[in-house]
Amino acid sequence: IQKAYDQIVFGKTQASVSIDEYIDSQYKQEIYDEFIEPLSFNYSGMEENDGVIFANFRSDRARELSSSMAKDDFNEFETTDKKLNLTTMTQYDKNLPLPVLFPKETPTNTLSEIVSLAGLTQLHTAETEKYAHVTFFFNGGVEDPFPKEERVLIPSPKVATYDLQPEMSAAPVGKAVREGMDKGTDLIIVNFANGDMVGHTGVYDAGIKAVEAVDTELGLIFDKAKELGYNVVLTSDHGNCEMMKDSEGKILTNHTVGDVYCFVMADSVKEVNGGA
Repeated sequence: IQKAYDQIVFGKTQASVSIDEYIDSQYKQEIYDEFIEPLSFNYSGMEENDGVIFANFRSDRARELSSSMAKDDFNEFETTDKKLNLTTMTQYDKNLPLPVLFPKETPTNTLSEIVSLAGLTQLHTAETEKYAHVTFFFNGGVEDPFPKEERVLIPSPKVATYDLQPEMSAAPVGKAVREGMDKGTDLIIVNFANGDMVGHTGVYDAGIKAVEAVDTELGLIFDKAKELGYNVVLTSDHGNCEMMKDSEGKILTNHTVGDVYCFVMADSVKEVNGGA
């Protein structure tokens, strides 16, 4: 965050080449996309009373950077004392004192809420990288758990990039799921981060190991589901590591845009129709 802040606010490091030349030089060093080092191009930083619009429509990626600019008591690193006029596309944090262009509408009757109202138990678990997805996002932007909702956060490994440990924390996440099943939890929500986070690195061999790690855990979960009589729905919101090079052999680190699969293991379900 500080690297980005220093360039956006202070214009700290001036480039001696054009934007295209800089990106090309980074690519030649096999530094891609989100790993490219921030740099300033003919820009000397923000001035007093500058207007700043945070265009991010997702809240998770923008929380830290917007907090560093908006909070007077922010002390993680050196920040400007200039007055900046900030606004955000959507609400990133209810405790952040910023005007919002498009206030969000909180969904009601989410799956977690309905399960809770029915008096049933539920477990939401993931490692750090995807924990918000199975809690805050899955529950429609609600921070606090519903009654009888248990949350288990598994720490992600502390490595620079996940190709260095493509298994990530899949094993302890899978263990948390199976422990929940052994307790008879009515609904279990889990997200395995490997395919996405390792896919973003563009390292093909690491991608294989990531998929193998998730496959192992899914196998154990499906075996226990059959043993205990659980139904299972397996899907994703997008792809990534199934396509790590384009037709010209160039490394891809972005999400894929094709349809995703949805598998259902349940005695009462005989067919799954295609979605939109």
